[in-house]
Amino acid sequence: HYDPVDHFAEAFAYHGVLALRDVGTEGEWMQTQRDRAQAGQIVSPRIFYSAGMLAEEHGSDGMNERATDPQNPGSIGSEVRSLAATGADVVKVRLRNSPFDARVSEATHALGVPLTSHYVFSSTVARGLEGKEHMELYYRDWTAIYRDDLLSTLRAGHVCVTATLLLYPVFRLRGGSTLFPLDTTLFSDPAHSVLYAPAAFDFARRAMREPISPRGIQYWDERFRRDLENVRRLNEAAVRVVTGTDSPPPWEEFGVHLEMELFVKAGLSPIAAIRAATLDAARCLGVEHELGSVEGGKLADLVVVDGDPATRIQDARRIAWIVLGGHLLTRQQILDSLRAAAMKAR
Repeated sequence: HYDPVDHFAEAFAYHGVLALRDVGTEGEWMQTQRDRAQAGQIVSPRIFYSAGMLAEEHGSDGMNERATDPQNPGSIGSEVRSLAATGADVVKVRLRNSPFDARVSEATHALGVPLTSHYVFSSTVARGLEGKEHMELYYRDWTAIYRDDLLSTLRAGHVCVTATLLLYPVFRLRGGSTLFPLDTTLFSDPAHSVLYAPAAFDFARRAMREPISPRGIQYWDERFRRDLENVRRLNEAAVRVVTGTDSPPPWEEFGVHLEMELFVKAGLSPIAAIRAATLDAARCLGVEHELGSVEGGKLADLVVVDGDPATRIQDARRIAWIVLGGHLLTRQQILDSLRAAAMKAR
């Protein structure tokens, strides 16, 4: 869920994220950013988005949600068509009851738009659910283990699960986890004074300093441990599980590296973690014929690193060059272009 701020696209590119999917930000703003990127006005990843999300009329949790009447197919259909009209690549919902489930599925698939949801039920998968967001299975249930029958259902339905493991150390533990303490040296990177507004960066820095009780760490670590186990189970069951960040700046943009490291901590090989952020992610977007792997005939979007992340996943952070649409860029060039733009604006 991106904050509509300047330089968000450049920050992603700087950290080697060359394609991204947003499932919460307002559609017109995302459409404008995609238009600017395609016109070459900004250095930007390829952008895919949902233009917000749908929820039942009662129980909406905000975050650019469009409330609908779950009993009114016309209301649901109208909102789905409105989202699709913004150029949305996917419809995001919080499915919590069967009538809403059925009517949203019918409306989205009538338009040929994929459907992704916070929560998952067997009936949802049977109706053609394409994506599952976050590891929690049901409303306010963040601790359940994915049972074998559900794993089989997800695999048979070709459902993509976006893990967002980074939510725990950033939002719940603020770097206090005994399982995965966050490296806060990120805040000392001088590049971030160019990429981020001082207020946003100071907010993130202060949040990391907020204390959390030992009891709180124990509680959230247990949930964190359960989600790591679920990622391992999904991978071993051949369910497609991919990286996602869902965190505030700078964790949103840099977080894909931490997410890959968390996949390795969950038991995946470094190669499997890399695939979760590249080819499998492209498959979940339906663009695997253009993106996600180095093959003849695909678009030339590449990240060149100084090291061997297939052996040591942390080496993925050591970005030497970025190739975006066949154009070679250094990270320094991205920063220099932003500095030049800032000087011109003055």
